[in-house]
Amino acid sequence: MSRFCKYTVLFLLALPLLAAVSGCSTSKAKWANIQFHNITAHYNVWWNGNESLKEGVRDLNKKINDDYTQILPVYKLGTTAEAMSVKPKFDRAIEKGVKGIKKHSIFVHGKEHVPYIRKCYRLTAYGSFYEHDYVSAENTCQMMASQFAGTTEGRSLADFLAAQGEKAQITACVATEYGETRIPPAENLAVLAGRLTPADM
Repeated sequence: MSRFCKYTVLFLLALPLLAAVSGCSTSKAKWANIQFHNITAHYNVWWNGNESLKEGVRDLNKKINDDYTQILPVYKLGTTAEAMSVKPKFDRAIEKGVKGIKKHSIFVHGKEHVPYIRKCYRLTAYGSFYEHDYVSAENTCQMMASQFAGTTEGRSLADFLAAQGEKAQITACVATEYGETRIPPAENLAVLAGRLTPADM
């Protein structure tokens, strides 16, 4: 077989692969696009960021000594200096979460179609929370509670914010009345049931 034939065969074999990869646009909510971006967001972005977050939390917990004469906190956040000592791991988690959102989000017709984007938002919120950047963490949680409150990730963040008490006022939006019943009531939590138009969001 001549060299020209070999390269022609390789080109023809690679052509469908190139077409498939280039066709995975984030502006079209087609099944192949959604699956490609979901798998890529999961294994290339979210997983690495989540591992970094877990390492950072584990390292932070090793640095904190519990004082059993005081009420123990639910989340061991330590002092700002202790949090800054493991900041690179939390920064990596935030970076991976943001990267996943920017590169793999398919938000079309007022709906996010890639399930792992919700986990990327949650990863970003927890990374900011453990860095003591409470404003960024609350903003991310507020956005998740307003857009994804009907999902497991959105409910967990709405619960997290509701546990903060009057420090955070939350408006959680769910598509159905059933979704409204899944969110436990709290004084600082308002739940809106019904589908929102993109303009309302």
